Amino acid sequence: MFALTVRFDLLEGHETAFDRLVDDTLGHIRAEEPHTFAYLVNLVSDAPSSRVFVELYESESAFEVHEQSGYTQRFLREREQHLLHEPQVSFISTRAGFVREGIVVDGA
Repeated sequence: MFALTVRFDLLEGHETAFDRLVDDTLGHIRAEEPHTFAYLVNLVSDAPSSRVFVELYESESAFEVHEQSGYTQRFLREREQHLLHEPQVSFISTRAGFVREGIVVDGA
């Protein structure tokens, strides 16, 4: 498995526009990336202008497919206008756990 977290700190007032961009991208990921096991967009309770993504892929090559897709490239370009600073990316190794098949999280 290949996993990462990404923290986005947004410019004040850009939360709704960023979330719309994310929602559009999520639809493509869900429909077109069978080797993306989990892609979670999380709100931060003590930082309402922040988002933390948790991404879990079958392999590094599945991550590369995701990164090269047109919808991800669009997200990478358009997100810039909403960011306070560069995202904080952490590549992580999964020590233990599980992923339940068929679970989809929608809503806040």
